[in-house]
Amino acid sequence: MHCPSCSGVYEKKKLARHLLGKSCVNCGAVTFSLNDYLNYLARSEPLEDSIGTKKSGLLLADDTKKALLCDCGIIMHKYRIRHASDRRVDYCSACQVVWLDSGEWEYLKENNLHRIINNLFTEPYQRKLRVEKTKLVLSERYVDKLGEKEYKQLKNIRDWIYKNENKEIILAYLNAKDPYSVLQ
Repeated sequence: MHCPSCSGVYEKKKLARHLLGKSCVNCGAVTFSLNDYLNYLARSEPLEDSIGTKKSGLLLADDTKKALLCDCGIIMHKYRIRHASDRRVDYCSACQVVWLDSGEWEYLKENNLHRIINNLFTEPYQRKLRVEKTKLVLSERYVDKLGEKEYKQLKNIRDWIYKNENKEIILAYLNAKDPYSVLQ
């Protein structure tokens, strides 16, 4: 198997206790089978290998934007890792092979995401990330239009309204052009 990004050759690499993968000698990308990964999850303790504090100076290769062709001839799918990041994990569903850019395994470990890699490939997880990303984008737009101070005040007002037992009356009052007119 050759690296789909740079065509380099792989050498065996121990990623964690109970998890052996392969690393490209040219670009440092890492690959492992989903089956080996699931065995790693079953054999290791939940807190084993987890890192409590972030390391400074972690070198991550640029996320591979191009589509990668697996050795089996299938194009790997890209799965978002977090909503606030453009980083993606590549996965071949035919071979069940995970492919990570250089430094991404370490990134996953530092962010305590290395134990949920199999979840990344599920529709509910990806949907959750899309919803979170949409909320972030919309929040940024409100801040751009209103300013930070007014947006924060508006959120507080909205929270007060929706927690109030008279929410419908309050909203009707606010939506009325003239709340004191019977000729609407």
